[in-house]
Amino acid sequence: MKIVETGFGKWKKDGQFYKLAPSAGQTIAAMKAEAEAAGYTLVAPSVLEKAAMFKKREIASARYEAEFSGFTEPNSGLFVRTDERTRSLLTAAKLRAQANAAYLVENWKTADGTFITLDAPTIIALESAVHDFIEAQFAKEADLVARINAVSTIEEVAAIQW
Repeated sequence: MKIVETGFGKWKKDGQFYKLAPSAGQTIAAMKAEAEAAGYTLVAPSVLEKAAMFKKREIASARYEAEFSGFTEPNSGLFVRTDERTRSLLTAAKLRAQANAAYLVENWKTADGTFITLDAPTIIALESAVHDFIEAQFAKEADLVARINAVSTIEEVAAIQW
């Protein structure tokens, strides 16, 4: 048996829902027996639980979109992409900048297509700002999920928005 998804599905353990699937070559019956032996219970989620599951998926999707949307760094006014490639490049540049205060990235391509030079302090500040931006998106998602877990009506679930 393998867990396909946490927070969604018809198997419940310790108050949490899971979507389970058979391991390679495992029959459904064998998976069910393994799941029950491991403490999972096959249940039909209530209407409220199902609404909460879908809302958590919606919130996770919104967080993902926000995480990769980029932002304008307030100190420099520079729009910074937050895709994984840009994050990797900034992290590598930050490591070099920390090791060498004179380090420069002489041809950093901005979102509008122009090339600029980034000095070590700017590189470090930008990477830190990107990290903080990403962390803020996950913090917001965690807060909204906690709110979803605390509500008691479908209307309260529906009212929670990114």
